[in-house]
Amino acid sequence: MIGIYAFGQHSIPISPHLFAAMPPVMQTLAVRHMADIGMPAAFIRWATGLNQRQFDEIAQMHHCVPAAGLIADEASAKAKAGREPGRLYPVNAEKALLWLCSEGGRVRISFKGLEASAALARGSGREALGWLLDRGYLGILGDQRNNAASTYQVTRPGWRLARALEKAGAP
Repeated sequence: MIGIYAFGQHSIPISPHLFAAMPPVMQTLAVRHMADIGMPAAFIRWATGLNQRQFDEIAQMHHCVPAAGLIADEASAKAKAGREPGRLYPVNAEKALLWLCSEGGRVRISFKGLEASAALARGSGREALGWLLDRGYLGILGDQRNNAASTYQVTRPGWRLARALEKAGAP
């Protein structure tokens, strides 16, 4: 980790490696946000590994973003260790999957428990698990009830994705 990038009430570690892994639209948003909150340009360049020319280009870029969310282009997606083209892998879903695997792949836990255990952003456990369940990376055992812990099991595709994320140096 090189620096800390504060985003609202959250602090996010930033390094040239992490910055380079971001889609271009996120790089632009990160640079603009760091400048907006008063970080000196020299610190932003140092923390992101950008030279002056790259910093100026990224800070001035405009991106078209689909209203449904951010979608990585096919070339950058293929470059990310087994990731499928056009698929966005939310950081909290990656963290949740890697934590579930580290716990043996089968865990009974609530959304809030997952957020605390896997160091997820507050309120993101439901979305992370839903994303993993919808794509077949997790299975749910038994009944899923609101406000109650459920048992989740990592599937074979989930284990494959976790291995690819570990190789790629996921958060």
